[in-house]
Amino acid sequence: EQTAQYTYTFKGWDKEITTVRGDITYTSVFTPTVNKYTVTWKNSDGTVLETDENDEYGTIPVYNGETPTRLNKGDNYYTFKGWDKEITSVTGDVTYTAQYDVTIGPPANPDDFSYKTYDNTVQVKLYSGNDTIIAFPSEINGMPVTTIAKGSFDQGNSMDTVKTIYIPDSVTVIGGNAFSKYSALERVLIPGSVTKIDANAFAECPKLETIDIPEGVTTVGSSAFSHCTGLKSVTIPESMTKIGYQAFFDCTSVKEIVYNGTKEQWDKIVFEDGNDKLKDVTVIFKNGETGKIDLTKDTTDTDTSSDTDTDTDTESDTVEYKPMTRGDVDGDNKITAKDSLSIQRYVLHFKKFDANQLRAADADGDGKVTNKDAMNILRYSINIKIKFTLGDIV
Repeated sequence: EQTAQYTYTFKGWDKEITTVRGDITYTSVFTPTVNKYTVTWKNSDGTVLETDENDEYGTIPVYNGETPTRLNKGDNYYTFKGWDKEITSVTGDVTYTAQYDVTIGPPANPDDFSYKTYDNTVQVKLYSGNDTIIAFPSEINGMPVTTIAKGSFDQGNSMDTVKTIYIPDSVTVIGGNAFSKYSALERVLIPGSVTKIDANAFAECPKLETIDIPEGVTTVGSSAFSHCTGLKSVTIPESMTKIGYQAFFDCTSVKEIVYNGTKEQWDKIVFEDGNDKLKDVTVIFKNGETGKIDLTKDTTDTDTSSDTDTDTDTESDTVEYKPMTRGDVDGDNKITAKDSLSIQRYVLHFKKFDANQLRAADADGDGKVTNKDAMNILRYSINIKIKFTLGDIV
């Protein structure tokens, strides 16, 4: 006789067999032996990782091998997360199969980033790691990472070493100057969650060869990809309405633009000044037709208020990007009342600023140039404390 738990072996009778002297009953006696079962541990591809052939009924099986791994495939990275079923007491032969979490890019280490929180969301500010790949976390302390902060990553050793950037699908905004001057950057994966790429976000990344702007982005900020001299192919979504001032300035290697819309939709996209290098680039529409970029369209009435680092009253002449000191509008290496006065004149439309001056004039970094910026610069010039820092490079 056998149950799941025991196998019974005949031992004998319940009493000694003796000479018959009357009616008598002998009852068989069995010795129980706890059954043993095979527990098999497999990887996701069916490979056997470990076999335990003698696990007794009722015991909890234990995997004693190395942590299972799975080969990464393309941009898919796999991290072991456990087994396909709960590990419970042995009641029969059983197989456990490894399961994995998949991420686009390697798993991120939140400890490598400094950040600020706003309304239960996270704005990542600085990367302190030293890998050649930056993989941003999708959440920190249970809060979603929604913004890569303006100007926060255009500093430090990573500018010269990072080759690939993975942005998670929790992010909606890539801030101005976020990755400008990343001299080794070759690839960046922007998810479909992103709706805004601010000014100078990827400016001066000479090794960046392709960029795929996801559906949902409507505006590419001024100088966003300027001086990306190695850029060869650009994908633009159907949702795009405006290519900002000098967004692709000095992108001399671009050979094709893939547009995920029709020619009629393409013709409605506004290309602001400073994108002259694109005029001979072939545009491939989603139906396979090809065309060119019309840079002769009148953009004087275009609303550019959504552009983080420019305003509606920019100079029409092409201006080459150059680093500016925040607050030093006139470029004399000093922050004085003269800079404050220049901003006031700009606000009153008595003076025009080019894109470089606009970045310097945006003292509080809110994406607009107003009298508030002028007042803060004036206070700073007479040594009155203000709530933010002037003098950084923008």
